[in-house]
Amino acid sequence: MNKSQVVEIIINIMKTNNIIKGEVSINEEGSLSKEYGVNSLHVIQLIVGIEEQFNLEFNDTELMMANFDTISCIADVVLKQLSSIAD
Repeated sequence: MNKSQVVEIIINIMKTNNIIKGEVSINEEGSLSKEYGVNSLHVIQLIVGIEEQFNLEFNDTELMMANFDTISCIADVVLKQLSSIAD
């Protein structure tokens, strides 16, 4: 799975869980909190959705807000997790 596929899945999770509403043009480098109004509860919903979708569990050290500031950052963490599962 490549980064663009992971980004697409993350965006779908966000839309399905009403974290981002409507047909907003989403920039994967844009700050979720500043540009899209995502709050800490939304981030928790997103983490749970990602863990369920990708069948993985984030380590405590990965659950820093900096890792969840942009969709691109989140995709990088997910890809790292997927890579470690495959090894």
